[in-house]
Amino acid sequence: MELPTHILLTYGYLLLFAWVLVGQLGIPLPATPMLLAAGALTAQHELSFPLVLLAGLVAALAADGAWFHVGRRYGHQMLRILCKLSLEPAVCVRRTQDSFGRRRRVTLIFAKFVPGLATMAAPVAGQFGMEYWSFLLFDGIGCLLWLGTLLATGRFFGDLLRRNPSLLDWSGRFSGALLLL
Repeated sequence: MELPTHILLTYGYLLLFAWVLVGQLGIPLPATPMLLAAGALTAQHELSFPLVLLAGLVAALAADGAWFHVGRRYGHQMLRILCKLSLEPAVCVRRTQDSFGRRRRVTLIFAKFVPGLATMAAPVAGQFGMEYWSFLLFDGIGCLLWLGTLLATGRFFGDLLRRNPSLLDWSGRFSGALLLL
């Protein structure tokens, strides 16, 4: 058993919760590999799919709720700080505000799938004065879609690898193409 899988099995849901929470707060700790590994472990019945989904959902909503309140309180200043990491900060602020202004709910649903927007959507929603319960509903739908997609993908490939371990050799040869896919 590999070390990351062993750590995930040992600390399970608490580690997954903390990993997703830290990643969603904006610390560059990618949650995708952890969620894919957790999904693979649900295929082997080492972890429970509903509990993994619940741990990730609670963590993502807690982080996004915190960002929402920061955005409501500090609004434009927070957006400028977040956009300083981009190549064109002024364009980043304007484009984010324009995009969110037109498609608030849809933006929240698909924000988790777009790097950068995942961190910025919640504070912008707060800045625009979106109602908190409406924010939680649409952000929750987006979080469920994001988590469900990653966990289901991990579960699917975990089940395939359990049935046919030689697929791992094949995927190693074509990992670049798989990454692009």
